[in-house]
Amino acid sequence: MAQKTGLASDTIRRLEYGHFSPTLHTFLKIAEGLGISAGKLLNEKFDEADEMAEYIRDLPELERGVAIVILRSLHDHAKGEV
Repeated sequence: MAQKTGLASDTIRRLEYGHFSPTLHTFLKIAEGLGISAGKLLNEKFDEADEMAEYIRDLPELERGVAIVILRSLHDHAKGEV
């Protein structure tokens, strides 16, 4: 991916682990490296997030609460807040 985007391998790795959000310039380079438009990349991300939110909404209350706790924990861990 680094070769396709012209970004440093370390930058790609840090993005993959959620250590920072890409700038618009970096985001556009990633879309170009993937061979898709930035709009399509955004739509795919939103579609996936919407799908996951729907799964969580459809869970019974207890399981939904557990899923939310797990997701928050994963998020905090990825951000280094744990």
